[in-house]
Parts: sequence; C-alpha cells; structure tokens
Amino acid sequence: DCAEMTARSALKRKETRWGKSDYRSDFPERDDENWLKFVDLKMDQKTGEMIIFTSPIKRRKSRESK
Repeated sequence: DCAEMTARSALKRKETRWGKSDYRSDFPERDDENWLKFVDLKMDQKTGEMIIFTSPIKRRKSRESK
C-alpha cells in the first residue's frame, strides 16, 4: 500500500520536484505557481479506495520579520 501511495502521489503532481528523485520527463520543470502544495492521500477503510487530494502549504513568518 505504501509503495502504491508513493507512486500515485508522484503521478498526481504535474511537475518535477526534488531534482532527480522525482523527475518527470513529461513535466521536466518545477512549477511552484501551480504545485507549491502538499499531495495528500488517505485510504477509505471500508472500500480500500485511495483518495488523493491537495492541501496548501501554510508558511510561517520568518524570525527576522517578528
């Protein structure tokens, strides 16, 4: 299940991220404008279906701006 979830989350993201570890030849560039977010997955315990969705990254204020 974990390997499948990892593969599905990588396929959901339409960009290359983290250098060679998540390189996609069909989307060779990083795309922060559209993909600076988390790809989340959960499994429905009743059906076993994987549910894939995205959630925003919540940025903290830097220490310098306090």
